[in-house]
Amino acid sequence: MSFITNTDFLSIIDQESFDDVSQNTQANIDLAVSTAIDEAWGYLNVRFDAEAIFNLTGTNRPAAVVKAILDLSLYQLHASISPDNIPELRTVRRNESIQWLEKVADGFVNPKLPVKADEPTTPLRYGNSNTKTNPYY
Repeated sequence: MSFITNTDFLSIIDQESFDDVSQNTQANIDLAVSTAIDEAWGYLNVRFDAEAIFNLTGTNRPAAVVKAILDLSLYQLHASISPDNIPELRTVRRNESIQWLEKVADGFVNPKLPVKADEPTTPLRYGNSNTKTNPYY
C-alpha cells in the first residue's frame, strides 16, 4: 500500500487511537486501505486515470484523494471492530468523502487529477424515448 502510509493516518487521528482501531496489525490496515481504494477507484475511474492516481507516492498525491481514502479506511477499521458502535465523526467524514467522490464522478467537481486518454466508460444517452405513431397500440 504505497499510496497510503501509516504516518498519513496520524494527520487525522492520534497514534493511540490509531493503534486501538487497527488492533496493532498491519493486515487490518492493509485490508481497510485496499477496500477504500477499491471503493474510490469506482468513482474516479469514470473520468480519470485511477491507476495513475493510485500509483502516485509522497507529495505527488492529490490531497483530496488522500483525505477521502483515509476517511474511508478509518470507517472500515471502526466497522471491523464494532459495526454498531462507529463514532459519528467517522460516519460523517465517510459520507462527506462519498459525496465528494460522487460529485467528481458526475463532473460537478473537477479536481486536478490525471485524465483518461480514452473516452469515458459511462455511456452517454442523447434524445428521448420514441413516441408512438400508431394510436392503435
